[in-house]
Amino acid sequence: MKDCCIVIPIYNIEPTDSEIISISRNLTVLKNYDIFFIHPFLMDTSAYEEIIMSVFENDVKNRTGQPVSGLFNDRVHFKPFAKKYFKSNKSYSRLLLSDGFYRQFLEYEYMLIAQTDTYILNTEHTLDEFISISREKAYDYWGAPWVNGPFGKPYTLKDRLKLAVVKHPEKVRVGNGGFSLRHVSNTCNLVIRKHNLIDFYWRFNEDMFFSWFALDPSSGYKAASYEEASCFALETNMREEIARGNIPYAVHAWRKYCTDEELGI
Repeated sequence: MKDCCIVIPIYNIEPTDSEIISISRNLTVLKNYDIFFIHPFLMDTSAYEEIIMSVFENDVKNRTGQPVSGLFNDRVHFKPFAKKYFKSNKSYSRLLLSDGFYRQFLEYEYMLIAQTDTYILNTEHTLDEFISISREKAYDYWGAPWVNGPFGKPYTLKDRLKLAVVKHPEKVRVGNGGFSLRHVSNTCNLVIRKHNLIDFYWRFNEDMFFSWFALDPSSGYKAASYEEASCFALETNMREEIARGNIPYAVHAWRKYCTDEELGI
């Protein structure tokens, strides 16, 4: 079994400036892993191939007699899924709450999901470091912590009825799925065991599902602690934490909560 793969969801035919920055950086740091761009079926991926070629330019030059397409087969893959899963955050969550998604990656022990608004900030940390901790402590899930939890926003009456399925939502703290490390087979098994709840009751984002079940000892699914997850990734509180000297491995939605200059990007 292979250690870990990198999953990068894409859906814009032409990536934005910040998406190019994100993808280029993450590919550069993680280029020794198998990388999968997941995208809507029949999407034109040529703009992303150009980004890949710019990152792997030296690799191509060093491969005498090797066709350029061979590089993609060795390191980078484009894996399509049904278009319906890329129409909204809700539809994307349905993809990541399906066992069919994780079955595509069962040859890997872990997967790192790195959405195109993430940036690997601190290379004094490594992905192998967090994988090692996961094995040692039997962690199945890492994500940027939610300081006040993900269920704290005002809800309509309809939403409050949905929220009734979540016991003690105030305890859910780890973490955001935008940059998240997941144990593939354990995550797949949890989705299979809880498919009735997912199909009929769960109406929140997919990362909230995994974070919530990680609090239930009977689920057999476990997340990193809040403190450990804060070293792995930060989101809403990145400016405050970095000012305190906590430079995480990665940040999510950095342009929403910070500036390129503050992060040294």
